[in-house]
Amino acid sequence: MAMTAQSLMAFGELYRNGGKAVDGRQVVSAGWIEQSWVTRTHSRYSGDAYGYGWFMRDIGGRR
Repeated sequence: MAMTAQSLMAFGELYRNGGKAVDGRQVVSAGWIEQSWVTRTHSRYSGDAYGYGWFMRDIGGRR
């Protein structure tokens, strides 16, 4: 996915704010965001967990 630094920051803020846009509108349900962090499968190459669009692993002692 090609994103500018600004659009990547806006996307991160959307997730950090539970799916709410800067203006307070609920753009993505908070439940869906929470479920996107649940492991659905694992990468056949690295073994990393994978949710809805996210690879997940521990780095520096943090998930």
